[in-house]
Formats: sequence, C-alpha cells, structure tokens
Amino acid sequence: MYICVCNSITDRQVKVALEAGIDNWRDVHAHFGSKPNCGQCQCEIVNILEMNRLEQPNTVGVFDSPSLVSVE
Repeated sequence: MYICVCNSITDRQVKVALEAGIDNWRDVHAHFGSKPNCGQCQCEIVNILEMNRLEQPNTVGVFDSPSLVSVE
C-alpha cells in the first residue's frame, strides 16, 4: 500500500527503512533519496514507526535497570 503518494513510498519500503535503523519519518524519505513534500504521509509513517517500537522486546534486563533505592 502506498504511504507516500508524492514519493511513491510503500508500507513495505517503510519497513525496509526500519530494518536499516531508521526511526524518523523524514529519515524514511531520505533513505529512499527523497524529501517530504505535502506531509500527508507523516501520520501514517509515524504510526508504523511507533508500532515497530512497541513490538520490540524490552532489552533492559532486571539487573541492568537503575536502582530505585539509594545504596549507602
């Protein structure tokens, strides 16, 4: 499905950009050599980026998190 009609960017291409480490809607365009034009795609690209963040497993382990109690 086309997400950005101005630059012919599809939802699959947005996912390819995510796999390349892109995490900003403007950088999705730059990844494919284009720039945002009318801005109508911003909301949909941001939604895809956010869904990807939510689907990522929490990489902070129990022992990696900061202490909630001061150690003195």
